[in-house]
Amino acid sequence: MSIDHTAYFKAHAHTLAKQMDSTSESDSVRKTEHDVSPMYKKLISVAFSIARDLTELQQVVHSRRRGYLSFNSPFLVMGEAERDTFDRDTKKALSQLEHAIHRLSSQIAGVLTVKDEKKHLSLVVESLHNFLKRTAKMVTDMRAIRLRSTANQQKMLRLCCLVEAKQQRDNERDRVTVPSLGKHFSPDLSNTTLKWRGNKAARNEEHNVGKENEAPPSNDDSHNGWDIENIIADGNVQPDENEFSNPATLDNAQLMAENERMFERFSHVHAHIEGLETQITEIQRLQEAFAEKVMDQEKDIEIINEAALHTSENLKDGNEWIRQAISNSAGRRVVVLFCIIVITFTLLFLDWYNP
Repeated sequence: MSIDHTAYFKAHAHTLAKQMDSTSESDSVRKTEHDVSPMYKKLISVAFSIARDLTELQQVVHSRRRGYLSFNSPFLVMGEAERDTFDRDTKKALSQLEHAIHRLSSQIAGVLTVKDEKKHLSLVVESLHNFLKRTAKMVTDMRAIRLRSTANQQKMLRLCCLVEAKQQRDNERDRVTVPSLGKHFSPDLSNTTLKWRGNKAARNEEHNVGKENEAPPSNDDSHNGWDIENIIADGNVQPDENEFSNPATLDNAQLMAENERMFERFSHVHAHIEGLETQITEIQRLQEAFAEKVMDQEKDIEIINEAALHTSENLKDGNEWIRQAISNSAGRRVVVLFCIIVITFTLLFLDWYNP
């Protein structure tokens, strides 16, 4: 015998339908709770684009760092003009990215109203700012290394010029000293004092005459045929040793004095450069503090602007409400006056018709 379960089935289906409706309603409520505002999505996309640009800039700096710092490389990796162009491009890109980050920060402070969204985007902006600072520090270190290398090259060029000038002076002094050696000898030495007797017969004749006269042997053979009869005494011919040694002593003294002057001058220049580096570091620190203060002032200005906008909107709404209240109160006054007039005429008529 079959049993009809239609009523039971309908009741069960109705219960399941109610459960499904309640589940869908809770899911929709949960979805609406977890949805973000469209302005948050827009600002997140802007932050992603800034992060992508920062990453590309850091990759470019890393890829060109080796060529930028190859100053003494035998191969020309990057010239001075290319380095100047790279400095200008990086400076421009860093300034643009810093301005974009500041603008994003001001938009976050003035547009978003949800606390969690504002906190999350504030942390994102802080991360971007730290990333930008690291990239800027890398570029600044590269520029500092380039400046130090340029200063060293200029110093070496100056030293090379000084060495070349010293060598030129030494060569000129040598050319002047060689002709002056004749001053150490007698004026008669300019005449032909050393004469070569090339006539062999004359030499033989003199030799024979010397044998006949039993004179002492001639010293011509010891001097290989040179006639030294007109040479002055050896004491007058030898140059003064002090006069030969004095130029070297004077050169050494002059060189030492020049080295001391150069050392003092370069020490003064080095101290001046160190002072300039200290001042530049202090200026950079003050510039960073000034930039932070300017950023804080921009934030305050944006907040004041937003407050002024909200105040103006509130004033407009208040004026509208006052206008509506005035119009409503005027209508009520008309109605009240009409009622009073009607009641007055009614009383008059009643008093008139009352005997």
